Amino acid sequence: MRFNKQELITLATQPSNKFEKEGPLHVTEKQEVSLERWCRLRGNLLFYFKNTDPFSEPQGCIVLEKYKCITPPNHEQQEYDGYVFYLEFNDGLRQRFAANTQQERLEWMQAIGLAEYDIKRAQLKYLREQIDRNRGTIHDVDIDMLRLQTGKEIGKQLVRHDRQG
Repeated sequence: MRFNKQELITLATQPSNKFEKEGPLHVTEKQEVSLERWCRLRGNLLFYFKNTDPFSEPQGCIVLEKYKCITPPNHEQQEYDGYVFYLEFNDGLRQRFAANTQQERLEWMQAIGLAEYDIKRAQLKYLREQIDRNRGTIHDVDIDMLRLQTGKEIGKQLVRHDRQG
């Protein structure tokens, strides 16, 4: 899926009820400087803003895919900018964050841990199965199979009611 800059800005600046989690986090950039920024999590996209003002300009977006959310060995201790955690990506990249309290760090780590695409897809599949079980129907995820099961096919008629002969 591709987004252009304007689409990302529009997505990042939607109302708070559209996000799983939002709040201030210290984000360490390339220069090893930790800046406190407003962050918002929606699906598997973690947006961070120019500063701690929720209405500031979006600065960037991290796609949460193929990663782990971890704490350093001395995770009980507060560092100069807060309680640290990392996103470690399978390609070797590592992003450092720090929350103001241990509780905030725990909440962010839980929310980010549930944000991966594969987890969201598994949750969707589970919910579909629950709905189907409650309705008494079982649907295959494959749309063509679903059309065959329900007797509906786009562009073709399966049943003809008026046969003239």
